[in-house]
Amino acid sequence: MIPRALVVAVCTRLVETFPDGDADPPWVPDDYYDGTHGVVRIRNQQHSLRISEECFEHAGVDEIVEALRQLDYDLELEAEKQLLLGSVPPRERPQQYLLSSLDKWYLARWLAD
Repeated sequence: MIPRALVVAVCTRLVETFPDGDADPPWVPDDYYDGTHGVVRIRNQQHSLRISEECFEHAGVDEIVEALRQLDYDLELEAEKQLLLGSVPPRERPQQYLLSSLDKWYLARWLAD
Protein backbone atom coordinates (compact mmCIF):
# COMPACT_ATOMS: atom_id res chain seq x y z
CA MET A 1 0.00 0.00 0.00
CA ILE A 2 1.24 3.47 -0.88
CA PRO A 3 1.64 5.76 2.15
CA ARG A 4 -0.95 8.52 2.26
CA ALA A 5 1.81 11.12 2.79
CA LEU A 6 3.23 10.41 -0.68
CA VAL A 7 -0.18 10.79 -2.30
CA VAL A 8 -0.79 14.04 -0.42
CA ALA A 9 2.62 15.30 -1.59
CA VAL A 10 1.66 14.66 -5.23
CA CYS A 11 -1.75 16.25 -4.68
CA THR A 12 -0.21 19.38 -3.14
CA ARG A 13 2.06 19.81 -6.15
CA LEU A 14 -0.89 19.50 -8.57
CA VAL A 15 -3.20 22.15 -7.05
CA GLU A 16 -2.16 24.81 -9.58
CA THR A 17 -2.72 22.58 -12.62
CA PHE A 18 -5.62 20.37 -11.52
CA PRO A 19 -8.78 21.28 -13.46
CA ASP A 20 -10.79 23.85 -11.46
CA GLY A 21 -8.05 23.65 -8.82
CA ASP A 22 -8.41 27.28 -7.75
CA ALA A 23 -12.13 27.10 -7.03
CA ASP A 24 -12.29 23.40 -6.16
CA PRO A 25 -8.85 22.20 -4.95
CA PRO A 26 -8.05 18.50 -5.24
CA TRP A 27 -7.86 16.33 -2.14
CA VAL A 28 -6.91 12.81 -1.15
CA PRO A 29 -10.06 11.00 0.06
CA ASP A 30 -10.05 8.80 3.16
CA ASP A 31 -10.49 5.76 0.92
CA TYR A 32 -7.65 6.90 -1.36
CA TYR A 33 -6.22 3.40 -1.89
CA ASP A 34 -7.99 0.88 -4.12
CA GLY A 35 -6.27 -2.44 -3.54
CA THR A 36 -8.46 -4.23 -6.07
CA HIS A 37 -7.03 -2.16 -8.93
CA GLY A 38 -3.70 -1.22 -7.31
CA VAL A 39 -4.23 2.54 -7.56
CA VAL A 40 -4.44 5.62 -5.36
CA ARG A 41 -6.86 8.47 -5.98
CA ILE A 42 -6.70 12.27 -5.99
CA ARG A 43 -9.94 14.10 -6.74
CA ASN A 44 -12.09 17.19 -6.60
CA GLN A 45 -15.85 17.42 -7.14
CA GLN A 46 -15.64 16.95 -10.93
CA HIS A 47 -12.37 15.12 -11.66
CA SER A 48 -10.59 12.01 -10.45
CA LEU A 49 -6.94 11.13 -11.06
CA ARG A 50 -5.67 7.66 -10.22
CA ILE A 51 -2.00 6.79 -10.02
CA SER A 52 -0.86 3.18 -10.18
CA GLU A 53 1.21 1.55 -7.47
CA GLU A 54 3.91 0.93 -10.07
CA CYS A 55 4.49 4.67 -10.41
CA PHE A 56 5.36 4.97 -6.72
CA GLU A 57 7.50 1.82 -6.85
CA HIS A 58 9.67 3.21 -9.67
CA ALA A 59 9.65 6.97 -9.10
CA GLY A 60 9.46 9.69 -6.49
CA VAL A 61 6.94 12.48 -6.10
CA ASP A 62 8.87 14.95 -8.30
CA GLU A 63 9.17 12.49 -11.18
CA ILE A 64 5.47 11.56 -10.98
CA VAL A 65 4.39 15.21 -11.02
CA GLU A 66 6.73 15.98 -13.93
CA ALA A 67 5.41 12.99 -15.90
CA LEU A 68 1.84 14.20 -15.39
CA ARG A 69 2.75 17.68 -16.62
CA GLN A 70 4.64 16.37 -19.66
CA LEU A 71 1.65 14.20 -20.57
CA ASP A 72 -0.67 17.26 -20.34
CA TYR A 73 -2.75 15.44 -17.73
CA ASP A 74 -4.68 18.63 -16.96
CA LEU A 75 -6.09 18.88 -20.50
CA GLU A 76 -6.86 15.16 -20.63
CA LEU A 77 -8.47 15.20 -17.17
CA GLU A 78 -10.60 18.20 -18.12
CA ALA A 79 -11.90 16.29 -21.14
CA GLU A 80 -12.16 12.78 -19.67
CA LYS A 81 -13.01 13.55 -15.99
CA GLN A 82 -11.28 10.32 -14.82
CA LEU A 83 -7.69 9.32 -15.65
CA LEU A 84 -5.05 6.81 -14.67
CA LEU A 85 -1.33 7.53 -14.67
CA GLY A 86 0.55 4.29 -15.09
CA SER A 87 4.12 3.15 -15.49
CA VAL A 88 5.42 0.58 -17.95
CA PRO A 89 5.11 -2.33 -17.78
CA PRO A 90 1.46 -1.77 -17.01
CA ARG A 91 -0.52 -3.99 -14.71
CA GLU A 92 -3.47 -5.44 -16.58
CA ARG A 93 -6.51 -3.30 -15.84
CA PRO A 94 -9.55 -3.94 -18.06
CA GLN A 95 -10.96 -0.48 -17.28
CA GLN A 96 -8.08 1.41 -18.87
CA TYR A 97 -7.96 2.84 -22.39
CA LEU A 98 -4.64 4.36 -23.42
CA LEU A 99 -4.72 8.09 -24.28
CA SER A 100 -1.02 9.00 -24.41
CA SER A 101 2.41 7.79 -23.40
CA LEU A 102 5.91 9.15 -22.89
CA ASP A 103 8.95 7.02 -22.05
CA LYS A 104 7.87 4.76 -19.17
CA TRP A 105 4.64 6.67 -18.44
CA TYR A 106 1.14 6.48 -19.85
CA LEU A 107 -2.21 8.17 -19.32
CA ALA A 108 -5.35 6.12 -19.71
CA ARG A 109 -9.07 6.81 -19.52
CA TRP A 110 -10.58 5.29 -16.38
CA LEU A 111 -14.09 3.93 -16.73
CA ALA A 112 -14.56 1.98 -13.50
CA ASP A 113 -16.57 3.45 -10.59
